[in-house]
Amino acid sequence: MSQAFQSRVFPFTAIVGQAEMKLALLLNVIDPRIGGVMIMGDRGTGKSTTIRALADLLPEIPVVAGDPYNSSPNDPDLQSSEVRERLQRGESLSEGRCQVPMVDLPLGATESGNPEEGELRPQLLDRFGMSVEVRTVRDPEQRVQVVDQRGQFDSDPVSFLTQFQGQQKGLQEKVVAAQERLGSVQMDPDLRLKISEVCGQLEVDGLRGDIVTNRAARALAAFEGRAEVNDDDVARVMACCLRHRLRKDPLEQVDSGDRVIKVFCQVFGLNPDDRDAFQLALAA
Repeated sequence: MSQAFQSRVFPFTAIVGQAEMKLALLLNVIDPRIGGVMIMGDRGTGKSTTIRALADLLPEIPVVAGDPYNSSPNDPDLQSSEVRERLQRGESLSEGRCQVPMVDLPLGATESGNPEEGELRPQLLDRFGMSVEVRTVRDPEQRVQVVDQRGQFDSDPVSFLTQFQGQQKGLQEKVVAAQERLGSVQMDPDLRLKISEVCGQLEVDGLRGDIVTNRAARALAAFEGRAEVNDDDVARVMACCLRHRLRKDPLEQVDSGDRVIKVFCQVFGLNPDDRDAFQLALAA
């Protein structure tokens, strides 16, 4: 197929704004055990574009050849039951490679196209590792930037992709390095206790919220090139890990994260009425 007819994917590093969504997706690539991202929000805010861009950015991963679930050849937590049974029987598995799979699941759409969270049972919400809410960009300068970039990409995708080739390669290398570093990242026991204290005060059912927050914070530390998790790592991931797990009125949508922020500030010794430190960490 000629280059002119090859499909083009908008580069991940060119996407304007939506920092929370992009970070949550990257952390799930670094550690798939986090459990995926539930993305909610307005139409036309780049949700599908971002997912496709991330899948296109990442290098191929090792998988068990012929397995429909793309099981990992060496990680039991990322293997199908069929693959684990084959290993238990002593079979030798052939290894292949594939692009990182990305699944786009439209859940409970209303007539307006927005997700209707009230239709999702708490048990289903809890299965998602993280959740993010994407809103339409309101800043006029950012809106112009988004429109201009999309126009440039559509009119000359080859030149546009060339502009971001270096950034794409740099981010890809950073993610791969984080995956390799993840196993050595440490977390202080006191920090783990504080995470569980936040979950307890928020009355989060089960332990999945604790586990996911720990994993996401470790993945973030690995992504930032550090060997130990700090308070800022927890601050930046905790709302995404917990807000969809909070008990709420049946008519209430998924919490915006304010309750998580309030309890985080209390447990971590920040002034609940002055959350500048938290917000700076979140925006980093």
